[in-house]
Amino acid sequence: MSKKSKLFLSISIGLNILLVLHLISEYTNKQEIKETVLFSEVYDNLEELEGTIANQINNDWTEPKLVTAQLEETISGFYLSSITSQRLGMLSDEEDRIMDNIYLELNSYLNKSYDLTEQSKEDLEQLRLMIREVGIGTDIWRGELNNVMKDIKEKLNKLSSIIIN
Repeated sequence: MSKKSKLFLSISIGLNILLVLHLISEYTNKQEIKETVLFSEVYDNLEELEGTIANQINNDWTEPKLVTAQLEETISGFYLSSITSQRLGMLSDEEDRIMDNIYLELNSYLNKSYDLTEQSKEDLEQLRLMIREVGIGTDIWRGELNNVMKDIKEKLNKLSSIIIN
């Protein structure tokens, strides 16, 4: 093999290594964005929703519009997280189904929160209990930091199966 061929081979190998490193970096960045959005827009909002409902229960539903506002924010967070993850190509079919199920069900609760009857209060209190049942809520330990994303996905999967029944 000539010196020229060896040089081209070395350059080609070097460029291929750089390309692989770039692809790994892009995938990691996309995964980080997905996880950040999922954590801040879904988990945190569900936690806030649970706390807002609890606060209204404790205060005899003196400001029910707070629940409606938090519910709207939570629904928007699910939408944003789902769209962002889909556009990044980072949402599996199963994850997409789970997000859609919860999103649609939360929308049905939103309709109930506008006209606050005794039944809708009970329904929202039941929603709060379902959120807590899966381990999301105020004063609930989130788990080990290195397992938080796996834990969130498991909790959302459980919530999806509970909420649609």
